[in-house]
Amino acid sequence: MRDRWGFAPAGPLRVELYADRAQFSVRTTGLPNLGVQGVSFGKVITGLSPRGGPFNWGQIVWHELCHVFHLQLSKNHVPRWFTEGLADTRPHWSARVEARR
Repeated sequence: MRDRWGFAPAGPLRVELYADRAQFSVRTTGLPNLGVQGVSFGKVITGLSPRGGPFNWGQIVWHELCHVFHLQLSKNHVPRWFTEGLADTRPHWSARVEARR
């Protein structure tokens, strides 16, 4: 990503992974039922660990790391809906990818 955008995000970056969906949700939003697997805040990524459920963990990490770049490059002046489209840039990964078990 550094080569693609000619930018290195400021660190340190922190990744927090949770095996329990409720703990992840409360840590991320303060509410127990967040319906996603990962969230990026610019320098902090929270997410479900591979023990948190059957999903494509590599896709989630890649997606949230893309958000780190987008948020820092734009100094947080970009709509979240726009960064969602930017973060789905790998052609072999789509929104319809089946969970790996």
